Amino acid sequence: MYIRIETEKDGWATRWETRVRDDEGLMKALLRTVKRYRAEAETQDQAVPADKPETPDKPETPDKPETPDKPETAAQQREPAAPVPTEKEERKPGYRGFLLVQCSQCGKLRGFSAREPITERTCRECGYVTVLKDMVQADLYCPTCKKTWRYQTNTTDAEVFCTCIACGTMMRAKWDKQLRRYQPVKEEI
Repeated sequence: MYIRIETEKDGWATRWETRVRDDEGLMKALLRTVKRYRAEAETQDQAVPADKPETPDKPETPDKPETPDKPETAAQQREPAAPVPTEKEERKPGYRGFLLVQCSQCGKLRGFSAREPITERTCRECGYVTVLKDMVQADLYCPTCKKTWRYQTNTTDAEVFCTCIACGTMMRAKWDKQLRRYQPVKEEI
């Protein structure tokens, strides 16, 4: 398979070409990504008004000297002003943060950190696309460095295993039926 990507921005043209092995899963993932970015670009174009009304400039008054308002208290000087919410931020659907995703086809469990919300994950082993839904919390405790990591996972196994991000030690958690989440096992493996 041969992939070519061309882009032009601010008068600069970039072209990237590569040859990769034929992989249907990779091709589907690329096409989904392109489709998603096109849809996002179209919605952003529709949301931004074509022409903004100009705001009239404030007339300056040079005759009036600037007088400071009442002096600020020490607490007001330390605390920055809270940002004024102008628009309600739309929450993107999906999951982000530390995720443990089990492939629906081959069963391979993979841990990673998603910076942006995702709704699906393509397996590196078999190329199958797993839709992420009904994720549950999994707390994993590292017996070596004594840190607890909070993941979200789609697995339904009785136990979950993952390596510690900080030191590489194997961690595990067991399913707790009452809490409906994975609780850390604090003994060494």
